[in-house]
Amino acid sequence: MNWFTQTFSSTIGKKVLVALTGLALVGFLIAHLAGNLLIFAPSGEGRATGMDDYAHALHEIPVLPLAELGLVVFFVLHVGLVLQLWADNRKARGGSYAVSASKRPKGPVARLASGTMIVSGLVVLAFIPLHIWDFRLRRSEVHGPGATEEISALVIETLSSPLHGGFYIVASLLIGWHLFHGIHSAIRSIGFHHPKYTPIIEKVGFALSALLAVGFASIPLAILLGALEAGGN
Repeated sequence: MNWFTQTFSSTIGKKVLVALTGLALVGFLIAHLAGNLLIFAPSGEGRATGMDDYAHALHEIPVLPLAELGLVVFFVLHVGLVLQLWADNRKARGGSYAVSASKRPKGPVARLASGTMIVSGLVVLAFIPLHIWDFRLRRSEVHGPGATEEISALVIETLSSPLHGGFYIVASLLIGWHLFHGIHSAIRSIGFHHPKYTPIIEKVGFALSALLAVGFASIPLAILLGALEAGGN
């Protein structure tokens, strides 16, 4: 295991781990958004929306606690390594963050996204505990552990507050902003670069980050506009 620890304690190894954990978290966000968007779909079995059916089915999966534990490990590892790399970079550069010209993102928007990765990441990091409290801990506290009935009603009730719903919209857009550079950076960190396919991957990454941002933001926006109400669409 010595080669493993030596490889992944190096700067390059840490960047590869950041990339792999980041891409895994992107996969989770895609699945999470797909489930969340079911709030717009009709439901069966007496529940209000398709989100309630989805939540009920999800909690029937025996390995769900193990999957959630793995997600937490990936998230903590990703955040910890990013902060360590950022600190190491600042120390190596004498307190200023910089990248080599060959790796510098092209275009002012891409450079801005790259330069604000830590800021957008920290805001998203601050959003995670609120999100867990709103839709996991608070619900368990009121309805008992593993409660899934009428989760859509809780979502609508929570996000109907302009302050609360507005913050979720901002956080959703920042997730997309963070991924705008993050996906591209992750692909390069794992060593993939091709003159023909890299530009295509960059465009797909941009489209995916925009889709996730708009998709997550659409739910609190629809609730604030009154398009979604508790008890039905």
